[in-house]
Amino acid sequence: ELKAAYGELIGPDFHWRGDLLALGIGNGRQAGGGHPLCPNALADDGLLDISILPAPQEIVSTLKSLLEGGLGIDNLFVRAR
Repeated sequence: ELKAAYGELIGPDFHWRGDLLALGIGNGRQAGGGHPLCPNALADDGLLDISILPAPQEIVSTLKSLLEGGLGIDNLFVRAR
């Protein structure tokens, strides 16, 4: 059974809080198996990138916006550097 976890992330010019299904933090673009977890990450910029997959109740409103805007599933993630 998949259960959401609550999280709050605060950084310069970034604040997110809510239930999430996945959280990725990295200085490289890919995680094991070549999955693009933090696709904008650069290993030599001195920054950590964050990728958050919000829990379903938060995704519902996002899905409506995505379907109306014709955007892809990648935009379900909240990303920050």
